[in-house]
Amino acid sequence: MKISNLFISVLGAVSAFAATLVAAPTPGSPEGARSALASVVEPGRGSHPSKRRDPWNKWAKNPITVRLSLQANNVYAATNSTVEITLADSHLTVNGRSCTDLTNSAPSGVNMNLRREYLLTVVATNLQSMEMDLQVQPNWQPISTSGKDEAPTDYSLWVDRSPGSTITGGQVYASTNCNYYSNVWRIEIRDEKLFHWYADDNSDDPSFAPGDGTGIEIGPGKSLNTNQTALDWSVGVGRLFDGAAAGRLRIRETGLSRRIYTPTNLYFTASSTNVRGQVQLVTSSADGVLRQVKAYQTFVDIIAVSDQTTLNFYRPSQVATNKDQNGVYTNITGSPFVAWLIQNPEPSTTNKLYIIETRNGVSLTNSLVYTPASTTNFLQHTSIQVHRNLSAL
Repeated sequence: MKISNLFISVLGAVSAFAATLVAAPTPGSPEGARSALASVVEPGRGSHPSKRRDPWNKWAKNPITVRLSLQANNVYAATNSTVEITLADSHLTVNGRSCTDLTNSAPSGVNMNLRREYLLTVVATNLQSMEMDLQVQPNWQPISTSGKDEAPTDYSLWVDRSPGSTITGGQVYASTNCNYYSNVWRIEIRDEKLFHWYADDNSDDPSFAPGDGTGIEIGPGKSLNTNQTALDWSVGVGRLFDGAAAGRLRIRETGLSRRIYTPTNLYFTASSTNVRGQVQLVTSSADGVLRQVKAYQTFVDIIAVSDQTTLNFYRPSQVATNKDQNGVYTNITGSPFVAWLIQNPEPSTTNKLYIIETRNGVSLTNSLVYTPASTTNFLQHTSIQVHRNLSAL
C-alpha cells in the first residue's frame, strides 16, 4: 500500500471517530437529558423480541369463555313451590321448603363470553327471600416471559354494569312477602387490562371504521373434540365523539351450531361501562337478543331470516327517530354502505359458515367448512386459505 493511501485511510478513520464524539450528547447537557428520557420506555409499550406463539397458547391466554359458578343460598320459599333461575344456557330449579325454613341449591356453573352481558332471571311462585352467590372461576393461563402476557389476566364480575361486592364475585338478593316474584339482572365478566393495553378483542381499538370487520379466525387443532373448532369474528361500529372506539359486534364460539346463523350468539362488546352507555342497544325481546345498534358514527339493523342473519350498516342521517312499540327504529331510508351476511349455505347440516361482506356492489366471502370424513376444517378468506386437521392432538 502506498504511503499516501495509508495516510488517507488513517485520516478517514480518525474523522469518523471524531464525528461520533461530536454526535454523542454530553452528560448533563439538554441533549443528554433528552436522550435519557427518550430511552425510557413505559412498561408494556416496549418492543420485545419477536417470538412464535402457538395457536393453542393464544387461545388459552384469551379463552372463548370463562366459567362463573352460581349457587342459591338461604332460600325461603313455600312448600312445593319452585324457584327458577336462568343464566345463559344454565337453568337451575330450587324446591322450596317453607317461607320460614331455608334450603340451599347445589352449586352450578355456566360458561360466559368475556365482555358480553347476560340476563340472570329469577322467577318464583311463592318466595320470601333468597340470595344468589356468583363467583368467577378463571381458566388456567400460560404465562409469557415478556410483554403484556407476562402477567396473568385479571377478571372482574359486573352486576347491572356495576362491580360486584368483590372483584371476582358478587351476590344478588331477592325478596318478597312469600308471593310471586320475578326479576332480571345483567351479568358480565370482564378481563381487566392496564389503561394503555388494547383489549385482545379489539373492542377499544379506534383504528376500525364503522363496518370494518375481521376475517373468521379458527382456534387450534389440539382438541379432543374433532368435530369442533373454536372460531372468532367481529365487526366494528366506529368511534365515539371523542375519538374513542365505540365497540364491536362479535361472534366467539367453541364450534359451529344452529344458533351461530341467528342473532342469538351475536353480542356487543365495549372497553368500558362509559363506552357502553354511549351506544344504544335495541333488543328484539326480553331475552336480550340484539335487533339494532345505534352508535355515534353508524346505525346497524340486524335482520334474521331462516339460516342467515344480515347486519346492515347505515349512516346516522339515514335513520329517523320513529320507533314501534318495542323500541325498534322503523324509518330507515336508502341502502346500507356495507352489509355483513352470516349464512349457513348448507341448511341440512352445520358444517359450513359463510360470512360475506358486501360493499359498493362487491362481495367478499369468508368461509369455514368442516369435513366430517377427514375431521378437518377448511378456512378461506376470499383468496387466502387455511387448512387445519382437528384430529391431531
